[in-house]
Amino acid sequence: MLGELKLKTPQFQVPRFHHTLTFWINSIIQACFFIEQIKEPFPSEEQIKKAPSLQSASVVGYFLHIRCRKP
Repeated sequence: MLGELKLKTPQFQVPRFHHTLTFWINSIIQACFFIEQIKEPFPSEEQIKKAPSLQSASVVGYFLHIRCRKP
């Protein structure tokens, strides 16, 4: 069944950005933004128990959220 779904679904690409955190944060600063908050969301122990495949996300963040403001 999964094979049939793959055949019916068009292929897509996930964008990947190959820059360091230094690059991103310095770009924000150079654009005169003030960084207000930085967060790396991660799953709770309860979420990992329900979905063990999330274990690696508790070690290395999959996302980095940066809240910034321009004066």
